[in-house]
Amino acid sequence: SINGFAQAISMPENIFGLSKKISSITLEGNKKTKSSVILREMSIQEEDSILGDSLEQILKLNFQRLYNLNLFTEINFRAELSKNDNKGLDIFVSLKEQWFILPQADIQLADRNVNVWWDEHNGDLSRINLGIYVQHKNLTGHLDKLSISTHVGYTQQLSATYFRPYLDKQQKQGIGFGIGFSRSKEIA
Repeated sequence: SINGFAQAISMPENIFGLSKKISSITLEGNKKTKSSVILREMSIQEEDSILGDSLEQILKLNFQRLYNLNLFTEINFRAELSKNDNKGLDIFVSLKEQWFILPQADIQLADRNVNVWWDEHNGDLSRINLGIYVQHKNLTGHLDKLSISTHVGYTQQLSATYFRPYLDKQQKQGIGFGIGFSRSKEIA
């Protein structure tokens, strides 16, 4: 377990010293996240040959790669000898997705620090900005992020940004854009 994060790796005992071909990789529990996103992050794929002695290390490495996506609260790997191919190995990856919508509240001063706000503006509450920030970390299941924020008070602000990695077939290029509006109160 990593900081309360659930993980498990199970594999057959009689695999050591043998070379096995990965017959299948089965993903379970990824309701929102696309299988292509998960498989892209993994260092193994179907038809790869691996030594049984290195299987545990390979599964641990792939656990870490999926963990680093920050999309799952549980990742379990299970390797079994293939029922259809006596030289094959079936890999099962069981996942539990986390909550993708992250709201945050924000309080800011219009001044550069608390001392300026307190000393020069007598702690004027109209110079405080209150904001809400909401981010969806996996909007369409492609690891894309949509962020929306708004502030009211001394500065009124509304902004939205979107970022999608891996837009092309080679999954090397992404796209991002944003739009925003901001207005501050003027004091005469």
